[in-house]
Amino acid sequence: MIQIQKFTTGGFVAHKMTVAGSPCRFSAWFTAAGVLNDCERIDRAGRAYPVGILQRRALQRAFAVYHPFYA
Repeated sequence: MIQIQKFTTGGFVAHKMTVAGSPCRFSAWFTAAGVLNDCERIDRAGRAYPVGILQRRALQRAFAVYHPFYA
């Protein structure tokens, strides 16, 4: 289940996101303008890693889905 927290600045963070084809979970931080500010990949052991460009693009596209509910 995705967990989303809105910031007082208008941005939000989404935790426990998934990307098709990856067994990992992702956390993504978005600005109020909808720009993906930062993200990380979390493996099954709970370790965090940088996110590749293709996965960053998928997370940015997810903004269009989640942003209307948290704007």
